[in-house]
Amino acid sequence: MTVTWTRDSGPGTVTFGKANAARTTATFPVAGTHVLKLTAAATLETSAAARNRGVEAAVRALPAQYLWIYKHFKTRPPGEPKLYRTTTTGEIDMNRKSAWPFVFLFAVGLAQAADPPIVISTGKSGGGYNTIGERLKSVLAEQDQPAQVLTSAGSIENLTRLDDPQSPVSVGLTQADALQYYLKNHPGFADRFIGLGEIGKECVFIVTGKDSDIHSDSDLQTAKGRLIAVQSPNSGVAVTWEYMTVLEPAFKNTAPAFVDGAEALLQIKSGGKASKIQAAMVVQRPMARSTEMQVVLENPKDFRLVPVKDWDLNDKLPDGSAVYTFENVTVAEKKWGFDTTVDTICTRGLMVANKAKLTADQRARLSKVMLLAASRVVGETSK
Repeated sequence: MTVTWTRDSGPGTVTFGKANAARTTATFPVAGTHVLKLTAAATLETSAAARNRGVEAAVRALPAQYLWIYKHFKTRPPGEPKLYRTTTTGEIDMNRKSAWPFVFLFAVGLAQAADPPIVISTGKSGGGYNTIGERLKSVLAEQDQPAQVLTSAGSIENLTRLDDPQSPVSVGLTQADALQYYLKNHPGFADRFIGLGEIGKECVFIVTGKDSDIHSDSDLQTAKGRLIAVQSPNSGVAVTWEYMTVLEPAFKNTAPAFVDGAEALLQIKSGGKASKIQAAMVVQRPMARSTEMQVVLENPKDFRLVPVKDWDLNDKLPDGSAVYTFENVTVAEKKWGFDTTVDTICTRGLMVANKAKLTADQRARLSKVMLLAASRVVGETSK
């Protein structure tokens, strides 16, 4: 590469120590503002050398990619010029006339090799889904796969992010009923998502006061004017209740109240039958110790669980599996000589991904993790 220093503007003349050196000195006999210009011109040799230095740095970073491309282009069709030639010293050199296609293709290969991080949308900070997301991130890190965990309001926000092409979220955690509810409103998503595995069972628990008139789920369908607390509008609990009203419209006679579960239990206990909120719903693993379930189990004189048995709540996912199963669920073991159980419906927690937002390698890694290390990611599924 050749360089030349010249005076662009200013009073008088300028004398350069070495006008053709990149680093030089300049003498100004007349004081004032002087503008100098540096002109650099590259020869074919210097350009090739600079390009080769860049290629060498990339090769050192990802040698496997280089070796694959080198072997791929070493054998040329009959009549085509070779991309490589052997020098008198036995070294491999690049044919300069054919160097540009190689460099371009090599650069493309490197760009494709750098996968973006896997972005996982989970749930509220410290919650069950958020914990699973952090575990998945740790397992992926062992495979040198970067991942990022985002908190969210719950299943519906996870699915919305996953379905949004402008969102970086590529993996989301959701309840099966929330997924089916989302698919009813966004049927095109069925072709865009893939299931990566189950992340545990979650059951519906409806709590009411000990002296309440609500004794079964049918009581929530008949009498009007009651409220049931379902946490925030975008929570998994709210989505479950909304989906239950889709499958059995009579549940609409009990309106949802977007109130925190613990606050609702306090209103039920203090207000009795006069309380506007007569029930609170919790969706969780059977024996998880949430604040709501802990209060219910430790205060049997104030609260009880309502059975949920309406067969109209039966529905299927696109793969034919049941959205809800009807089970007799144990919520506490052998207190006062017997288990605490309730008949209710259960759904599954799912890990799903947007096919278009993951590379083939990332999909393969996630599949292997859920096949070989699911217990590390999900934890104890029975509780």
